[in-house]
Amino acid sequence: MRPMRLALILLSASLAGCVTFENRLACSLDRSEAYFVSKYGPVGIVSTIEESDAAHACTVPVGKK
Repeated sequence: MRPMRLALILLSASLAGCVTFENRLACSLDRSEAYFVSKYGPVGIVSTIEESDAAHACTVPVGKK
Protein backbone atom coordinates (compact mmCIF):
# COMPACT_ATOMS: atom_id res chain seq x y z
CA MET A 1 0.00 0.00 0.00
CA ARG A 2 2.80 2.43 0.76
CA PRO A 3 4.42 2.28 -2.72
CA MET A 4 1.04 3.07 -4.30
CA ARG A 5 0.51 6.01 -1.96
CA LEU A 6 3.99 7.34 -2.75
CA ALA A 7 3.35 6.97 -6.49
CA LEU A 8 0.08 8.90 -6.20
CA ILE A 9 1.77 11.69 -4.25
CA LEU A 10 4.57 11.95 -6.82
CA LEU A 11 2.10 11.93 -9.71
CA SER A 12 -0.05 14.64 -8.19
CA ALA A 13 3.02 16.74 -7.40
CA SER A 14 4.26 16.44 -10.98
CA LEU A 15 0.87 17.56 -12.35
CA ALA A 16 0.44 20.45 -9.93
CA GLY A 17 1.54 23.94 -10.77
CA CYS A 18 1.09 26.16 -13.78
CA VAL A 19 0.07 23.46 -16.23
CA THR A 20 -3.14 24.05 -18.13
CA PHE A 21 -5.59 21.56 -19.58
CA GLU A 22 -5.43 21.57 -23.37
CA ASN A 23 -7.69 19.91 -25.96
CA ARG A 24 -6.75 19.45 -29.61
CA LEU A 25 -8.31 17.96 -32.72
CA ALA A 26 -5.83 15.89 -34.72
CA CYS A 27 -6.31 14.42 -38.19
CA SER A 28 -4.34 11.64 -39.83
CA LEU A 29 -2.09 12.65 -42.71
CA ASP A 30 -4.51 11.29 -45.30
CA ARG A 31 -7.39 13.03 -43.48
CA SER A 32 -9.39 9.81 -43.19
CA GLU A 33 -9.33 9.62 -39.38
CA ALA A 34 -9.71 12.17 -36.60
CA TYR A 35 -8.70 12.09 -32.94
CA PHE A 36 -9.51 14.22 -29.93
CA VAL A 37 -6.40 14.71 -27.80
CA SER A 38 -6.69 15.93 -24.19
CA LYS A 39 -3.42 16.92 -22.54
CA TYR A 40 -2.71 17.89 -18.97
CA GLY A 41 1.00 18.49 -18.58
CA PRO A 42 2.88 15.31 -19.48
CA VAL A 43 -0.28 13.16 -19.43
CA GLY A 44 -2.43 12.75 -22.52
CA ILE A 45 -5.58 10.85 -23.47
CA VAL A 46 -6.54 10.22 -27.10
CA SER A 47 -10.04 9.32 -28.29
CA THR A 48 -11.12 8.47 -31.80
CA ILE A 49 -13.87 10.46 -33.47
CA GLU A 50 -16.65 8.76 -35.44
CA GLU A 51 -15.86 8.34 -39.13
CA SER A 52 -18.81 10.53 -40.20
CA ASP A 53 -17.64 13.37 -37.95
CA ALA A 54 -14.02 12.94 -39.07
CA ALA A 55 -15.12 13.47 -42.67
CA HIS A 56 -16.35 16.96 -41.71
CA ALA A 57 -13.59 17.84 -39.24
CA CYS A 58 -10.69 16.89 -41.48
CA THR A 59 -11.76 18.37 -44.80
CA VAL A 60 -9.41 20.79 -46.51
CA PRO A 61 -10.79 24.36 -46.38
CA VAL A 62 -11.96 25.76 -49.72
CA GLY A 63 -9.15 27.53 -51.57
CA LYS A 64 -6.34 25.68 -49.73
CA LYS A 65 -4.33 22.64 -50.75
